[in-house]
Amino acid sequence: MRQFKKFNISKGLIIKDNKVLLIKRAKSPYKGKWSLPGGKLENNEFAKTACIREIKEEINLETEKMRLIGIINEFLTEAKSSYQFIIWVYEIGPFVFIKKKYQDRLNSEIKFFEIKKFLHSRENKFNVVDRFFTQLFLSKKTNTNLILELKTKLEKNKHIIKEKLLYY
Repeated sequence: MRQFKKFNISKGLIIKDNKVLLIKRAKSPYKGKWSLPGGKLENNEFAKTACIREIKEEINLETEKMRLIGIINEFLTEAKSSYQFIIWVYEIGPFVFIKKKYQDRLNSEIKFFEIKKFLHSRENKFNVVDRFFTQLFLSKKTNTNLILELKTKLEKNKHIIKEKLLYY
């Protein structure tokens, strides 16, 4: 039986002028994929506090205004490793950039993408889980949080959703 490395992650969904802010991951398991900014919770840290810290560390953006919009339970398998990510996703805004240009030591690029391009692109450059979650969030009609459970596979740099369960 495969052993899954378990991580608690906190991410921020940042939308401005019909564009979503993404980072290009420089580390596995999503190396080279455009993803929502965020990272691992530290020991004894709340998810909201982690999101504020990670957003500031990764993209030099400050905010206190955020709301939890969903939780993702992702089981990711790769050729050599398997992970379970519990991902807390917060909607961020309003916000202030501390500096105009900032390059994080862990992420090679930071960029705003047109929402339509992010959601409907056939290119293999976006984190498929972040894209799927964002699409569900923007299309839902209620104020309830999304709970998404996924089994995904990453092989030959292609990220595929194998199974999904969605709860409102």
